[in-house]
Amino acid sequence: TEITHSAFVLPTTYGNIAFATTAVRDVGDLYIHVEAPAVNSWFAFGTGLGMKGSLMWVFYRDEREKGIVLSTRTAAGNLEPRHTDQIPCELNIRNGITNGLIKPSDGPEIYVANVYCKNINKYLLSSIPVLDFSNTAQPFIFALGPTDKTVHTNKKDALIRRHTLTGQFTLSLPPATVNTTTAVSQTQLARISVWSNHHSSLSSSGPRTDNGAWKGSFHAALMCGTYIIVFPAGVLLLRVFESVLAHAWTQAFGVFLLFCGTGIALHLSLAYNHAKRLDSLHQILGLSVVSLTLIQLALGILHHWLFAKHGRPTILGHIHLYLGPLVLLLGAANGFLGFRFAGGSSHNLMYGIFVAVVFIGLALVLWW
Repeated sequence: TEITHSAFVLPTTYGNIAFATTAVRDVGDLYIHVEAPAVNSWFAFGTGLGMKGSLMWVFYRDEREKGIVLSTRTAAGNLEPRHTDQIPCELNIRNGITNGLIKPSDGPEIYVANVYCKNINKYLLSSIPVLDFSNTAQPFIFALGPTDKTVHTNKKDALIRRHTLTGQFTLSLPPATVNTTTAVSQTQLARISVWSNHHSSLSSSGPRTDNGAWKGSFHAALMCGTYIIVFPAGVLLLRVFESVLAHAWTQAFGVFLLFCGTGIALHLSLAYNHAKRLDSLHQILGLSVVSLTLIQLALGILHHWLFAKHGRPTILGHIHLYLGPLVLLLGAANGFLGFRFAGGSSHNLMYGIFVAVVFIGLALVLWW
């Protein structure tokens, strides 16, 4: 049976994303059915042409990894959207309606959610209504999260990693609008894997892949690589090969890498809600260790200058000797906190193995 609705469907690498809706004219309610590939860590739809001022419906696994969480969010720009409980939207859980992770008979597991928004235009996010039920080209946006990480929590303000696919589409809302709530076919709207494009149009720019997540990986590579590869290599150049010049240049190169990694981190902190205040243990320890590293570099330079001038050891050299291992250990340890802070705790096992091998090997070479 044909129901009153408009729908947008887009094939992606891992399956279709779908957004179907019915609006209610007299009370301003909105009923939504959405689907997306479960391989993505999260997915979202939103109103408008872009993130700024958009009302966003963000979805991800619950802590049992069988149900689904709806997080209504807004954003001031192209930043991680922030959860707000002021938007009157919730999962529709009436009898006959399914929400969660579903395994269709003819395909991979998918997310399915049905949303009910009460008088949606009563809650204005800007000077104009969120939705215009008379608009024949109402703009919407969509996004898919990365596939290499999962989000499984009941928290509405969960950290979501930067999207890997985004796009815009329009829906004609007049054909999707009924006069009263009783005219909404809620169970029909909740059907799974039956949708096709109906009164919809994909933006002419098409879906866009987004590789912006490389910044976090690059930050991790720079910082971890410096403390567990570059700096230990500099130690070996001095202690084993007795090359002061090679040691100095290697450690200076490491400091340059730290500046690059820290700059990327500060830039990233502006885009994520949990990082903006720079008050996490990872961030505090990270900035502290970088500061200690600069002090260590200064001590080394001053010691070698004084040694060359006077021909005898200095107290600065002793401090430099014992501060070095502390800096290496703290820098490496902060890597564990960093992966956890970024939602990538699964990387800590391999990272820990690599750190152990490098540091045990370094100790054996120096003191065996």
